[in-house]
Amino acid sequence: MCRDPRSEVLDPHQVEAVHLYNRTIDGLYLLGKNPDTGEDFSYRQGWLVDKMNQLFAHLCIELLSYGVLSNHYHLNVRTRPDIAASLTDRQVAERWLSALSGQPDKDGNFKQPSEQAIEMLMANKEKLEKCRTQLSDCSHLMKQLNQYLAQRANYEDGRRGSFWGGRYGSTRLVDDEALLACTVYIDLNRIRAGLDKPFDQHNSGALGHRITEVLRAQYEADQAQAEALARRHRFDLREKGADRCRVLSKLEIDEARDAVGSAPSRSGKRCSDKGFLPISFDRYMELLKWTLGMNEEGKIELPAALRFSKLPAKAWLSMANRFGELFGGIAGSLDSMKEERKHVSGDGYFIRKQARVVLQI
Repeated sequence: MCRDPRSEVLDPHQVEAVHLYNRTIDGLYLLGKNPDTGEDFSYRQGWLVDKMNQLFAHLCIELLSYGVLSNHYHLNVRTRPDIAASLTDRQVAERWLSALSGQPDKDGNFKQPSEQAIEMLMANKEKLEKCRTQLSDCSHLMKQLNQYLAQRANYEDGRRGSFWGGRYGSTRLVDDEALLACTVYIDLNRIRAGLDKPFDQHNSGALGHRITEVLRAQYEADQAQAEALARRHRFDLREKGADRCRVLSKLEIDEARDAVGSAPSRSGKRCSDKGFLPISFDRYMELLKWTLGMNEEGKIELPAALRFSKLPAKAWLSMANRFGELFGGIAGSLDSMKEERKHVSGDGYFIRKQARVVLQI
């Protein structure tokens, strides 16, 4: 069955959580090490992360999670048209032009737009409004990301032609269960593929970055507590990896204490300072280990992160382990998906047979 038009699934004018992904042509190992020939393009994963730093610092889209593998990558994002709508004309022009700059310098920094270019864009009101919409448009994000990587890799290889196997894939996450399951799916992807040891502090995924970030923050606050956490989860406090991604969203959202509203980031490194999951990092780590079957001392009890889920544990576990297989245009519990309607036609979405079977448990 053919995929729905993108406009039926994604709307840049609405706040939406979306799983985005793309694969290299014919599944070639153009982003990692080829196990047959030994040829290694793993350094290109750094190109992707550097470009994400540029794009997510200026677009009105939050990077919730990501994972880069040898022949494909995953992003979990949340669009923020509410932040785009609050920007002044000058801020829109600056952000849009900053996201378009080409190659980085030797320090990984991208060129800033000139004052003349900013003023010219501000003078064209019609184009400026299109730019405002594009700031929260997943298609604009993926175009910039995929085009940059393809052109740079083809130039290095001295070749022309397709780098990606086709247009990018997208799945809108329509409820909290889908958001959590998709995040777990992405964070465990490299471990299941055998590219990383469990909970290694690598640079090519959001999990490694969060591990290092949490350890550093706790080490500064309480050295003994940080060392206890490191021993508990077998982290390495001396590890200096996971420095590269600077735009990752905060994990935990606390509705009782966090600021109300859009909470745009003042750091300039990311779109917003809002979290996206109602659980702590420690609870999230417990959930990841439970999902992998790494329960301490053979415990099989339900992790705290799932105790208030509307889905049975078996159904949620299938979502986290088989996310790409179960879902197409949208993902969520069976009831949530049945209630969703296409943005343009108003029709219901097609729900895959395997998702109906799994989620009816």
